[in-house]
Amino acid sequence: MKRAVRHFVFNPLSLLGILFLVILVFTGVLAPVLAPYDPVEISPDRRLTPPNSANWLGTDEVGRDILSRVIHGARISLQIGVTIVFFAAVIGLIIGLISGYFGGVWDQTLMRFTDVFMSFPTLILAIAMTAALGPSLFNAVLAMIIVWWPIYARLIRGEVLAVKEREYIRAIKALGARPFKIIFFHVLPNTIDVVVIRASIDFGNAVMFCAALSFIGLGAQPPQPEWGAMVTTGRDYLRDAWWLVTFPGMAIFLTVMGFNLFGDSLRDFLDPKLRGER
Repeated sequence: MKRAVRHFVFNPLSLLGILFLVILVFTGVLAPVLAPYDPVEISPDRRLTPPNSANWLGTDEVGRDILSRVIHGARISLQIGVTIVFFAAVIGLIIGLISGYFGGVWDQTLMRFTDVFMSFPTLILAIAMTAALGPSLFNAVLAMIIVWWPIYARLIRGEVLAVKEREYIRAIKALGARPFKIIFFHVLPNTIDVVVIRASIDFGNAVMFCAALSFIGLGAQPPQPEWGAMVTTGRDYLRDAWWLVTFPGMAIFLTVMGFNLFGDSLRDFLDPKLRGER
């Protein structure tokens, strides 16, 4: 615990990443309380109002408060990140464990199936699937889960191949332990750290990818206060109303940067090679 506190609190970059994450979670959870206005309430008389004392971040093309929409966008981004990373990691974890431990036909079949998805660029495949399913935030999240799980499957398979050859696994097998008991009680605990590290970094990437899908009209649909969709709407008014794009764009940037900083710090803490231990 002392080493964890020393690593995360006294490292400026780690502390900065944690600060961004705390602000994001706090804002997302308390969005209805923190938002000064209804994020979808239209007020034509306040249309394209620049930042002022009443609307700290200004208003959009139909008079909606940008600050309220950015705050509620944090809640949507949290839901997006948690859903994509959780389901992609669980699916990839199951497939990677089975493929790596049992090998043979299981390995060949599951890895060839995985290779089919990995042979396409992630974003391009997500765009194609979302377009086929229909533009919506739910379909965008579903497409990202489908294209993201192979990354975890490959990652876990490699770790399992290394762990299952260690002496203590061989000893457990010699004692007659069943395969699934070995997998869940001995192999999984020694491979889960790589999933945690990868997930902490992918959280920010998931938010960014869904924002990209919303930016091209395949993700969140109006009037949902999603950051990517807000940037899409605001680009038509960029010269006259810079705040429409700037503030949701900054929210995306800070979220991605926060999770990347935290993920890098978590990797340095959990990986014994990077912290000089054995």
